[in-house]
Amino acid sequence: MRSSAASSRGRRIASVALLVLVAGIVALVGALVARGDPSRSAGVVAAGTVATSSGGADPSVGTGGHRGPVTVTTEPVEPAGDAPELPATLPAAGAAVHAPILMYHYVDDEPPTEMGPYAASLTVATGEFRAQAAYLAEHGVETIDFAELYRAMAGISALPTPRVLLTFDDGGADLYTHAFPILKQYGLTATFFIITSEIGKPGYLTWAQLAEMREAGMSVQSHSATHPDLPSCTDERLQTELRESKRAIEQSLGEATFVLCYPAGSYDQRVQEAARDAGYLLAVTTDPGKESSPATPMVLPRVRVQPGLSVGQFAGLIE
Repeated sequence: MRSSAASSRGRRIASVALLVLVAGIVALVGALVARGDPSRSAGVVAAGTVATSSGGADPSVGTGGHRGPVTVTTEPVEPAGDAPELPATLPAAGAAVHAPILMYHYVDDEPPTEMGPYAASLTVATGEFRAQAAYLAEHGVETIDFAELYRAMAGISALPTPRVLLTFDDGGADLYTHAFPILKQYGLTATFFIITSEIGKPGYLTWAQLAEMREAGMSVQSHSATHPDLPSCTDERLQTELRESKRAIEQSLGEATFVLCYPAGSYDQRVQEAARDAGYLLAVTTDPGKESSPATPMVLPRVRVQPGLSVGQFAGLIE
């Protein structure tokens, strides 16, 4: 009888152990699935919501609703799997690089209505952009990306001559329907700075379109999560804007996100330091200029491409 009772207790203990083991495996699988869930790229894992600031009038983006609440996550920002091998800092002996960074917003036959009242002054007509792309191709002007620029500033590699960087702010849907086909036609590449909370909304690019563009050689980088005035943000909101945008791009596209475009070109020393803390190596402004200096990697100047330029006037921008 004792042997039978002991055997029965043994079976019960074994059954309990098996149930505990199965529960542990289920929990582990659930955690792994949640970790890979693309919905997390939009900031689903939240520890609270940050109140938004209205900021001032924004001359580089319309009233498309860039100021909604942002979720906060306490998880660290992880680098993309294919992050370029770039030094964490630029050496003091690095070289200043002459490479005009051209700044576009929208390319369309008419200003996109979703982008608000400022869109008219920020929209380059499709025909004008086609003529500009043709000029670059016909005159042997190479389009480079920010990883190439960074390596040149670090003194690691040389750049082709002449060269230029093409950048597009905000992530409007017109960039896929108008700019992207022209870039492909002329063998050019560009960097698209996106507002990650707007992706997939009416008038904006989708993640699928961005994935196709990236596959064709384009780069996707950060224009923050909701496009606020960064200097007006609290420290917590500032980190959220920078980290959530970076996380969304890296998790959705696998893009190594190391370049920030300041919303409306607004920044201060605190914003620069926060950007470095969030893992950005470079940041672009709306300040005019054509020289990228290793002494000021977080305030790179750009050249604004205004609508209505002749080809001759455009040529002057890239000299």
